[in-house]
Amino acid sequence: MSIPQLSRRTVLQSVAAGTAGLMFPFPSKSEDPNALQKSSLGLVQYCCQFRRKHLQKQTPDFDLYEPKNFVKHCQDVGAGGAQIRLGAQLDEGIKNLREQVEKAGLYLEAIVTAPRDKKDLLRFDLEMATARYAGAIAARTTIIPGRRYEFFSSLEMFKEYETLARKSLELATPVAEQHRIPLAVENHKGHRDEERVALFKAISSEYVGA
Repeated sequence: MSIPQLSRRTVLQSVAAGTAGLMFPFPSKSEDPNALQKSSLGLVQYCCQFRRKHLQKQTPDFDLYEPKNFVKHCQDVGAGGAQIRLGAQLDEGIKNLREQVEKAGLYLEAIVTAPRDKKDLLRFDLEMATARYAGAIAARTTIIPGRRYEFFSSLEMFKEYETLARKSLELATPVAEQHRIPLAVENHKGHRDEERVALFKAISSEYVGA
């Protein structure tokens, strides 16, 4: 009898699916004077994907990933902050979001996509500007797709993507410095520790790190 091969992601998704209902059995109410005590820990939008699907089944036009909705959710469950994708939207909505975050006493971290090439710099600049106007304390991104041991079929393939990743970060650095927004480059098992440290040393910017 052969044993099926399960990836780490598959196992985690299975566990999360079984416990999603237990995590949020009832909607919380921030207006309740006995609301949960606020934690110093924040929530990233992706950890609430099952909650999002559950709510959309009840109300199809409601999206938990909408920044104002996610900030409200973080406030309701007692999280200290919110990490969410804001996109590029320099409008009244971002001003209102900043006021909402400040009123709730939360911190905000933006999820951004690093520039692919010079042609993509304007889009990245607008995302970073949006993060700044929203009052984000940092912007988070990734530069290597997938996990090293799952996504890449050879060392040569990894080296190609690693070269592109470095070029992407070199393009992103001046933008982060201009907006004075720390760019936190997450390492989702793409680099070994010494490789990522060497990259940050080569970039050598106070606004780029982990």
